[in-house]
Amino acid sequence: MTVPFETISAEVSRLHNFVVGDLNHMVKRKTGGNYLAAALITCACDTLSHLKYGKKNKGELFFAEVLPSKWHPLAPVLYGAIRHGIVHLYDTKFIRINSRKIDVVISWRMKPHFHRSADGNQIFINVRNLAADFKAALKRFEADLKAQPQLRETFAKAMCKSREVSVGKKGQALWEQSYAI
Repeated sequence: MTVPFETISAEVSRLHNFVVGDLNHMVKRKTGGNYLAAALITCACDTLSHLKYGKKNKGELFFAEVLPSKWHPLAPVLYGAIRHGIVHLYDTKFIRINSRKIDVVISWRMKPHFHRSADGNQIFINVRNLAADFKAALKRFEADLKAQPQLRETFAKAMCKSREVSVGKKGQALWEQSYAI
């Protein structure tokens, strides 16, 4: 069964408005917010990967679409260093290649996007460029949703499953008592 775009348009708009609205609010500031913006982008990539590919916990798939093409093969490790580092440690993780350790630095505006330090021990991700690239990737995804029936079906199924949390038998009594259902 083909899912018309009109069926999912409210969810597409909701997602776009919340993510892009929050992101725009952060990056228009003169300073700060680089980790918060990077966390929002990478967490949104997790959601968008599920909605586009039907795969949970595979944010690196959509994240690759945000990166310059030569960086696509490195997306899984870079995504993990940024997203998992910031979300779980509130700092990026180092990328270890044998004995070499590369620090992923989220730059607000001082360093160019994907700039490497002279010694090669740091890679700078300019969060404002990352935000612009993320918004461009989201726009392409929204256009693809309008054009591709199978993609709309994947989106609709994933969104339906993602919007609910089921309460098990043990939790039902607690919820009924606490929530006075």
